[in-house]
Amino acid sequence: KNIIEDMKKVKTDYGQDSLSVEEVLNLPALDGYQLLAGDRGLKRRCKHITILETPTGINWLEGGEFLVTAGYAFINNEQYKKTMLIDAHKQGVSAIAIKENRYFGEISKELLEQANRFEIPLIQLPYDVVYTRTISSFYDMLFYRKNEYILKLNIIYEKLMNLSFENRDIDGIIYSLSNLSNSSVFLFDGSLNLMCYNIINPSSF
Repeated sequence: KNIIEDMKKVKTDYGQDSLSVEEVLNLPALDGYQLLAGDRGLKRRCKHITILETPTGINWLEGGEFLVTAGYAFINNEQYKKTMLIDAHKQGVSAIAIKENRYFGEISKELLEQANRFEIPLIQLPYDVVYTRTISSFYDMLFYRKNEYILKLNIIYEKLMNLSFENRDIDGIIYSLSNLSNSSVFLFDGSLNLMCYNIINPSSF
């Protein structure tokens, strides 16, 4: 691999502290989901994945949450169900995922229309989705995203460090470094005397 090209491909916007709704839905733990409405909000950013099982829980959120619920909080609370999307919009919720065949009951046309209006993805999850696996996979991906830049630079660093083990003489190291970077490499001493070099394309040098 060309190490210079590797370095160019490394994103400098590391420290990303969120995933898009679309990225969350692509996690294997959410396999089999169905997007019911709000598809224009798939690019919304999710800082946290949160389990919602209390009817007033949405009011305590800070924004940027991917909510997952089995609907237990809405048993005998039709009014909370009707205002769920309105409250979620006010709090800046990124997406709401409801487990099918649990406690939520029918997802009304009104909720679907609100999801489209507020551009909040409304998702139906399979009955067998496991909360712990979903949460751990979300934060595993978020950890990787935050540290992707460092991890990629570490791979490049290891490639450079391996040169000293693959080639023990200085000419061999310069030759390998030149081939890795696809660049001509020159080594000078402290007095700018040329010690050794490798030219990639002599005809154009």
